[in-house]
Amino acid sequence: MAHKTTYTRLTKTLLGLLFSLSTIAAFASPSIQVSIEGYVKNVHGFPEANAFIYIEGTFDETVSDSTGFFRLSIEAEMGASIMLIAHKKDYLDAFEPLVISTAKVNLEVVFAQKIYDLDLVTVTAQKTMEKEFMQVQSIQTLEAILSSSDGNLLASMNTLPGAQQVGETGELSVRGGAGHETSFFVDGMLLRQYLSSSTPGTGGRMRFSADLFQSFQLNTGGYSAEFGQALSSILLMETKDLPTQFNEGFFISPFFLSTQTKTSLSKTATLESDISYTNFALISRLLKTEDPDKSLFGGPETIEGNAFFKKKLKGGGTFKTFVYGTKSKIGFADRDINRENGQIRYTLNNDNIYTTSSFKKQINGWNFLSAISLGYDKEDIGIDSVARGEDILYGQFFTSDKEWSGHAKVKASKQFGNSILLNIGSESFYSDKTIHYRDLTAHLQELIWATYTEAALRLSRRAKLSLGSRFEYSTLLQRSSLSPRVNLAVDLGGNYTFNVAGGEFYQTPQYRYLTVDPSALKFQKARHAILGLEKHFSRDRYLKFDLFHKKYSQLIQIQDDIVSSTGTGFTRGFEILWRDEESIRSVEYHINYSLTDTKRRYLEYPIAAQPSFVSKHQGSLVVYKSFPKISTLVGTSYTYQSGRPFYNPNRSEEEFLTDRTKDFHIAKINIAYSFNLGDHSAILICSLDNILGTKQVYGYEYGMLDPEFRREVSPLYRRFLFVGGFLNIGTSKDSKKMKELLRNR
Repeated sequence: MAHKTTYTRLTKTLLGLLFSLSTIAAFASPSIQVSIEGYVKNVHGFPEANAFIYIEGTFDETVSDSTGFFRLSIEAEMGASIMLIAHKKDYLDAFEPLVISTAKVNLEVVFAQKIYDLDLVTVTAQKTMEKEFMQVQSIQTLEAILSSSDGNLLASMNTLPGAQQVGETGELSVRGGAGHETSFFVDGMLLRQYLSSSTPGTGGRMRFSADLFQSFQLNTGGYSAEFGQALSSILLMETKDLPTQFNEGFFISPFFLSTQTKTSLSKTATLESDISYTNFALISRLLKTEDPDKSLFGGPETIEGNAFFKKKLKGGGTFKTFVYGTKSKIGFADRDINRENGQIRYTLNNDNIYTTSSFKKQINGWNFLSAISLGYDKEDIGIDSVARGEDILYGQFFTSDKEWSGHAKVKASKQFGNSILLNIGSESFYSDKTIHYRDLTAHLQELIWATYTEAALRLSRRAKLSLGSRFEYSTLLQRSSLSPRVNLAVDLGGNYTFNVAGGEFYQTPQYRYLTVDPSALKFQKARHAILGLEKHFSRDRYLKFDLFHKKYSQLIQIQDDIVSSTGTGFTRGFEILWRDEESIRSVEYHINYSLTDTKRRYLEYPIAAQPSFVSKHQGSLVVYKSFPKISTLVGTSYTYQSGRPFYNPNRSEEEFLTDRTKDFHIAKINIAYSFNLGDHSAILICSLDNILGTKQVYGYEYGMLDPEFRREVSPLYRRFLFVGGFLNIGTSKDSKKMKELLRNR
């Protein structure tokens, strides 16, 4: 009883003391509601819309309107010192220290232009040259996340003018080019196996997460002489620099688990890592496939990881090393339309490794880069033909591909005054590929030597000219190529820019066609001619029109089982893009339309025809909306594509590829919401693919024994819902990834 009385008295004493301290604190430092408002301007006195204004160390933030006006309401203590920060792309952050002494604060925030040191001036000049002298469509990390159903980079590219993702393969077709005619580069280094392995009719996805990169540039034609081995286009992926925050986190969804770390090794070195595990087994059991004859078993299951080391060197140099590895397996069952009650079962196992290292440094005004990348990919496929439900084996065979690849590169660039930017370099590509099919084996080795020179010349205040050439030699083909490149950009006044681009582009044929006599074949060739006109109404609002023509020659053609380099073709068309990032507060949107008229006579085509991977008409509407007060981002997109050709064996040769699928209507919505979980930040992501529920038909498969019978080639699932969450275990609440994304808009 005495213990209980003592405990009661102690409790009352503590509660009384706590109440007294709270009362004293309340009277000592009263909190008031403070309204902070004003205008954001640039150094020329013009208002800046869509600037983010926030209070350092808090989640209080707002966005300026079209007149530059902003208002921010916060709760603060009298006499407190706070820091107001304004952020917008292409400007230095503006800092305004404030001492709270009244309930209303008025101020003017002025942005200053970024000032670069000599090293960054040259790098900026190179990027400007790329944007002015190549047909560039840029996309930021946030856009990749908010314009695809699950962060798949290639799905987001599908909304850019001139680009079409081929659903049944996952490849990217650009301005009428086949998927393998687009090359991918990570920090300038070739990435061969950019797609994950997939079974027939189910498209692969981009291997790397979009979050690894700070920007992507899809060059749809007329690109720099620095890049080769791509007939149609290149995708440049630039990795992020040293992170400003170091933390740990993990991402979880019903079929995906990932852990991420960013560790500071020193003031100038960081190490980032990511390990993830994916298993669709549960989802494949719960969801009904679009075609009841198709089903998944044994996964798909994937484990992958990467490590990224970055270091700033003395004298302004940087060193980066990136290592990626994945192991995956999948089982897929499909109907055998050539056998009664027949079924084909595919088992696929894939191992993939990619690593790249680069070193940059400025010496005597020259920017030097040396880099090397290595890749390994092995794919084993087992195919069983059985009687469904009876497990009677009709036939069984295996096929496998194994490839070692490498890329070494050295380049240097220097700006001479304000008139000349010189870019020179040399590189080599290596590939060692082994192909097994049934009892046949083929082994191919290729070494490509390349060198290039390119100069950007400022002809006058309004005209700039780029001239370049690229030389390549293939030890496999035992042939060489010389690729001239030219580009002219003219400022017409009134914020109009006229652009002319052209050149020749070469690429080694796909290895599957080189197994007999490679020296009898040639580099595939394409000539690009592009006219462009761009009108800027402001920095973030512009209209762009491109007219293009491509002529193909020396394509692979197969006649009477003889492979030759006699295939030809053409692509012509136009694109129009309207992009607006400022007219509507906290909204960015772009609308585009593309007309692609193309025909080829290559492979086993009996006549010149539109390939099955191209839609003649395509248009997209993409909208991004941010809600800073509730830390929410919403991305929606709608894409229309006209029907694609498909092969019908019941047609005559004159009617080859004249049938068309139904038109494609692809609508998506993605929502990202950020919130606090204790002292840590979290992001919830929800996305829905094919909101309209339209049936996507890529083509038709016909029976060999009964050509009158056919069935649709379509996605496994009509709709796909993705839900996942990311928990960021950082050092403070202000390390929210969502805030970084919001402030980088």
